[in-house]
Amino acid sequence: MGLVTMSPRELERLALMRRIAERRTTQRLAAEQLGLTVRQVERLHAAYKARGAEGLVSRKRGAPSNRRLPPELRELAIKLVRGRYPRHPAYEFDGSPRLSILLPTRSK
Repeated sequence: MGLVTMSPRELERLALMRRIAERRTTQRLAAEQLGLTVRQVERLHAAYKARGAEGLVSRKRGAPSNRRLPPELRELAIKLVRGRYPRHPAYEFDGSPRLSILLPTRSK
């Protein structure tokens, strides 16, 4: 078993799944604590039994967003922002999502 990176929410789920496995709590109580249904906790517990801690980690992690802009449009937006606001610190692009506030949202 390798290193597993988990969010705080996933760590909380892991602790509760261990308690369920040790029969120190019930799935119903775990569901209440997590704000989930009993059925969702059953699914989480099955994933935990099958794959361990990795079963609780979102499989979406690391996948590109469906809302990601095409690279050409992203570069154009960065170029326009830098050209218009060259010294304004709020618009410095460092790879953080702050740039998204400057871009129009896509209509559905």
